[in-house]
Amino acid sequence: SAPDVSGNGRGWLVVWGEPSAIYGAQVHRTLALSRPFPIARTPELTAPQVETSGLDCLVLWQSGASTLGTRVTTPKQVGRVVTIANDDTGAAFFSCGGFAGNGTRFCVSGTTAPKDATWLYNDVWFGQFSPSLLR
Repeated sequence: SAPDVSGNGRGWLVVWGEPSAIYGAQVHRTLALSRPFPIARTPELTAPQVETSGLDCLVLWQSGASTLGTRVTTPKQVGRVVTIANDDTGAAFFSCGGFAGNGTRFCVSGTTAPKDATWLYNDVWFGQFSPSLLR
């Protein structure tokens, strides 16, 4: 999938999706590149997004009708995977539009649509949470 990148002053985290996993590589500010490492297993190809909060990074991706996320720290430490948004009834599909961090909070936006809808109707959703949710 298309890669995404975010920097924290010490370097950058580059993330991308492959058919069964999300991978990342860290680039130090001296341009030294780490070996790629797995961030999360996924049942399908997905395009992850990454954003910085302090020295940590948050990686978000879609899995079915859910938006999932995990924290990645230096050096290549991956936190637990948590659900950011989903519909427990399975009636809606959540997609992540974008997100940003300010060092203490993350703001996430996206759209929802009825599952298997053939018509163009979307609700916009917005949420905020602390990076400590992902520790």
